[in-house]
Amino acid sequence: MQRRKDEIDHFFARYREYNYDPYAPFWQQFQKLSKTYHWPITREDPFRIAVMKSFGATFGTAEDDIDAWGKLCKTVEQRSIANLDLKARRELVMNPDINIVDLHECGRMGQRVQKFREEKDLVEYTQETSRKYPLDIAIADPLLTYLLRQIDGNYMGISSLRTT
Repeated sequence: MQRRKDEIDHFFARYREYNYDPYAPFWQQFQKLSKTYHWPITREDPFRIAVMKSFGATFGTAEDDIDAWGKLCKTVEQRSIANLDLKARRELVMNPDINIVDLHECGRMGQRVQKFREEKDLVEYTQETSRKYPLDIAIADPLLTYLLRQIDGNYMGISSLRTT
């Protein structure tokens, strides 16, 4: 599958010695890059900015943008949503429990994201894989705030506080 290069690709391009695979999960690619360069875990700042910009380029950032919710729907359901209004699109995306990192990676690749039957299954998966979207990035993006879930008991997802 051919896709446009985004900020994540540009981030990895700065490290020519690293064998970046643009079709592999970017989170794993970053972990490998960090090990290659022996970076401490705090070395994420430029990567985090690239992730934030890439999410916005892939899906959008406006919480009331019907097209952004349509792009999210396509990654979650991969079915026609042309006749759905904004509220229906939000419900389609927010009702299943999904990992935001997986959603972002699948959206970049044009793939369908894994859905979990219950939030506890999502929490277990997220904790086991350490695939946690940086909270500071998520809360800075109005669209992403709808997708937050409580994983470590440290924050409450905006989705549970808002009404659609």
